[in-house]
Amino acid sequence: KVYFPNAFSPNGDNINDYFNLISDSSVERIDVLNIFDRWGDLLYEYHDFAPNGFQGAWDGNVNGQKALPGVYIYLFQFKDKAGDLHHLSGDLSLIR
Repeated sequence: KVYFPNAFSPNGDNINDYFNLISDSSVERIDVLNIFDRWGDLLYEYHDFAPNGFQGAWDGNVNGQKALPGVYIYLFQFKDKAGDLHHLSGDLSLIR
């Protein structure tokens, strides 16, 4: 079972400041997370990290600058404990 927030607000209040996959124990590692803008430009990429945490999660920054509020596209690639590969994508809103 996995869950993806559809919005996050990276404003430093420690509430919804990061975007990451939220999972039960069936997902141990995420192979890659990609974040794209609405034109398809890759803004963020991180490899080999755990779900549910801050490491590897997107903090709403692009090249050291705060990303503008708006809608972004995410792509997660991960294997479950059975070894099956999953590609899950969707959109999320960045709110400032």
